[in-house]
Amino acid sequence: MSNFAPAASAHVPTAGISVQRGESGWRVVARTALPFLIVALAWETTAHLDIFPRKLFPPLEDVVGALLRLTSTGVLPHHVLDTLIRLLAGFALAAAAGVAIGFAMGRSRRAEDVLLPLISIGAPPMRRCFCSGSALATSLPCCSWPSSRPFRSSSTPGQV
Repeated sequence: MSNFAPAASAHVPTAGISVQRGESGWRVVARTALPFLIVALAWETTAHLDIFPRKLFPPLEDVVGALLRLTSTGVLPHHVLDTLIRLLAGFALAAAAGVAIGFAMGRSRRAEDVLLPLISIGAPPMRRCFCSGSALATSLPCCSWPSSRPFRSSSTPGQV
């Protein structure tokens, strides 16, 4: 056994934007901004060609103007705060219900037999929601969501 810690790799991957050796900071910024610029250009082109009504597809100048106006008057921060409060309240209620149901299923075989089919019905759609490649999806929801054949620790060998 060695008393030395393993040497760190010279190239440590970062969680953010991958920077290649010798690449300038401006090049990284340009590479990151390019998709946004393309979408903005397509948006502006579509808005100014009047393909859609202006109320449904306003130019970016109108959108940015409304954003600044609603932020400066305090309307937007008020509604953002209300939305975040509702979001956190809903998450807290769902988490409390989930912990209570999980605790009941872990302590009682009868509760597990009654509630497991109800939870298993929701598993495939929820797995698709969390793991369909959305920007917020991580491996945690995919790994922690119950599978279609749950492991029962309370069953004896030979029983399924």
